[in-house]
Amino acid sequence: WQGKVYEVGASAGVSQVDATTASAEAVLAEADVACQAAKAAGRGRVSVFLQDTGEAQRHMSDFRMAARIRETIEKGRFVLYAQEIRAIADRGARGRSLELLVRMLDDNGGVLTPDTFIPAAERFELMGSIDRWVLGKVIGDFGPAIMAVPNLRVAVNLSAHSLNDPTLWRYLAELFRGSRLSPSRVTLELTE
Repeated sequence: WQGKVYEVGASAGVSQVDATTASAEAVLAEADVACQAAKAAGRGRVSVFLQDTGEAQRHMSDFRMAARIRETIEKGRFVLYAQEIRAIADRGARGRSLELLVRMLDDNGGVLTPDTFIPAAERFELMGSIDRWVLGKVIGDFGPAIMAVPNLRVAVNLSAHSLNDPTLWRYLAELFRGSRLSPSRVTLELTE
């Protein structure tokens, strides 16, 4: 192209379409799972979706979880739990510190722990949306309550995936401008 040579590669996922096919969405989901398997096997490969393999089942489970995460974000079914942070040696520590942890609610209102939904969120690049939901809730909604408690500091986990988002810092600045919460009261913890 324009006198330069570029090496292009592709991975392909194949799904069977026959009389037992449930829907176009199901075929696309299966093809996506197969494509992810091709990429995981070293890229530049073709992978066929096989319903009965454990890996296919795991990938389909992740795919379904990603759809549930998107729905949870839209419907606001994440919740935050507070966990107190205490110093091992209390040498006149002033104020309280809380770590705010995100949890996902299932359809019956039960609480799903992060190990249930975070892997799928990372795989389908949804962590940035979850992080923004958490930041919006903490800074926008809880800001006045945090400021009402003298010397209260909160810590929020931020996915390393969010650091790749060039608009994150502008988003944070806008949240703080619209809130009474002082940025000095918030610690962002980067997850590994």
